[in-house]
Amino acid sequence: MARRVLFCSNVYPPFFIGGAELIAHYQARLLKKAGYEVTVFCGIQAPDRPRYHMEREVYDGLEVYRVALHDADFHTGSNFSHPEIDRLFESVCDVVRPEVAHFHNINGLSLGIIGCAKSRGMRTVLTVHDHWGFCTRNTLLLDDETVCRDTVTCGTCLGTARDEHGRPLSLRMRRDFILYRFSELDAVVSPSRYLADAYERIGIPPAKMHVISNGVDVGRFSQVRREKGDERTRFTFIGYFGRHKGVHILLDALRILAERRILGQRCTVNLVGGGHLESEIRHFIVDHGLGNSVKLWGKVPNAEIEDVYSQTDVLVTPSIWPENEPVSILEAKSAGIPVLASRLGGSIHLVTDGVSGWFFDPGNATDLARRMTEIATQPDQIQEFGRAAQKSVRRNTLDGYAARISDIYAGAPDTAADIERLVICGGGEAVSQAAASIASRTAVGSTDFLYRFVCPDWISERDWEKVDAVWVSGTDDTLPLLYEAMRRGKPLLVPEGNPSLAGLCRRANGGLFYRSDDEAEHCLSFIWNNPETAISLGRNLRNMLIEVQ
Repeated sequence: MARRVLFCSNVYPPFFIGGAELIAHYQARLLKKAGYEVTVFCGIQAPDRPRYHMEREVYDGLEVYRVALHDADFHTGSNFSHPEIDRLFESVCDVVRPEVAHFHNINGLSLGIIGCAKSRGMRTVLTVHDHWGFCTRNTLLLDDETVCRDTVTCGTCLGTARDEHGRPLSLRMRRDFILYRFSELDAVVSPSRYLADAYERIGIPPAKMHVISNGVDVGRFSQVRREKGDERTRFTFIGYFGRHKGVHILLDALRILAERRILGQRCTVNLVGGGHLESEIRHFIVDHGLGNSVKLWGKVPNAEIEDVYSQTDVLVTPSIWPENEPVSILEAKSAGIPVLASRLGGSIHLVTDGVSGWFFDPGNATDLARRMTEIATQPDQIQEFGRAAQKSVRRNTLDGYAARISDIYAGAPDTAADIERLVICGGGEAVSQAAASIASRTAVGSTDFLYRFVCPDWISERDWEKVDAVWVSGTDDTLPLLYEAMRRGKPLLVPEGNPSLAGLCRRANGGLFYRSDDEAEHCLSFIWNNPETAISLGRNLRNMLIEVQ
């Protein structure tokens, strides 16, 4: 059985952004307790340090390698590929010799580390926490705060982004590269059925997907005893004070409840956390004279969160984005507290409406206020629903998680034939957009081939074996790529309108040229369906280079 595990996360405690990083740390500690040798490879946002400077330390009993990341590493157009980080990862693997690489959120680090681990024969496992694998914003929220339903073309938000060098980048190509690296995973773990379904829809094979809850410390939270308050129902929000968390929806609902004299007379509200809406919340409380009805707790360390639950009758999670598996819901249920949640994402599988909690329409403050009024005026349901909530989660233990993830680790690395094929694209926005258009059409099965279109900067030496063609437009910055294609014997795809490139393909009989995007698509289909001819074209190109040299 594999015993040496390398955890990978873009950031990590005590320097972390949110729940995913905290979960990664809890699970690393849990697995060490279960007998695994656990090491952590992670980033740290440190603009004051040299970029990619790596330090080793021991944190909370775990060996941690931290790589200094700058703002550019989290840039939308380049937060998924950093060869420098790939090399640092390899150096850590040389020392640690892990048998399993367990990835969490790694945008900002480099997806190349998945390929590095796979090439070393490690078992590769990814836990997904949100939508970063197919959404540049992670939340699926559009500008109008509705949930995006178009996860194929991904052009509504940004269309064409730019990498840190200012070069245009189709988001479809970014998605292709992510899916290519995901194909090297042996297993994908999703804490919720909702998120598992979302990743399966973008191409993760169901056979690789495992739904395993992050678990909760049932023993700890089941000991919470609620302090008796007055007759008013105590609603509690725990989380980041941001719009994606629906804090503004909750404020609108509180305004309605205050106007109806429900807030203050029938219920009170605890707001636990911090964030960019904190000032707005403070002004709201003052402007509406709600100092005796709404309590701002500030940020409460998880080690002290029992105090919050002891003064909570109902947990409220008004998120407008489809969350995965909110930690607060698991903790509250374990403490015997029912949940009022927006009917969205993973919450749908965590709350049973009318049994362990209640739902309201996402983004609808009026419906939230209606539900809060019903609960506050029918307090007898709260204890009944709380008992049902606690019963539903009592087997969802941390030990249960450790046992199930151990089974995942024990599996053998996937040695099945890799069917992923690549087309390297270089030469500016024209090629980038054309490739994105063709990729979108092939994704729905309208043609007889399926390539992953990627940039040359993103791939490693071993990835060149999967390259079937190099698509270039002939700008000056593509000359090194053109040479590399010739050296490796890869056929070219070039625009006929570029005389030098089209002439090269004719003289060497080393590629295909096109006059329109449709013709480019037919050329790629030809290469896909005639691999021997494609190999011959590439060989001709390499022979020309040898003759010239």
